[in-house]
Amino acid sequence: MKKIIITETQYNRILEFEKRNRVLINENREILYGVAKLMGVKLTGMNLELASKALDDEKTLGDILSTLEDDLKFETLIKSMEEKGMENAKEKLLKQSDSIIDKFNEICDKKGINKEMNQFIFDRSSLK
Repeated sequence: MKKIIITETQYNRILEFEKRNRVLINENREILYGVAKLMGVKLTGMNLELASKALDDEKTLGDILSTLEDDLKFETLIKSMEEKGMENAKEKLLKQSDSIIDKFNEICDKKGINKEMNQFIFDRSSLK
């Protein structure tokens, strides 16, 4: 492998970029497992713990809602679910939409969080 010489500034930029990516990956993982639990996917061990933690956090609940509302984030979520082994993730997500909405709204009501998910999130023409 060929060695390259970089400046300290370049090195710091690389480290900053990697740090931001790690934060995004962790946030996406929490959203992924939170949505999976809302869908009724049977999770165990650390995955269950991560999903439960995600659904206990107001910020993550907001992130889940914004992910489902945004077409690009929604497609990223679908790709992540399929990478984790879920076949036909989009179809399963849309089929479970009523359950997801009910569980999400129930969690928010119990915690006194002023967020609400509606059916229009899953009825968008871009999802068909």
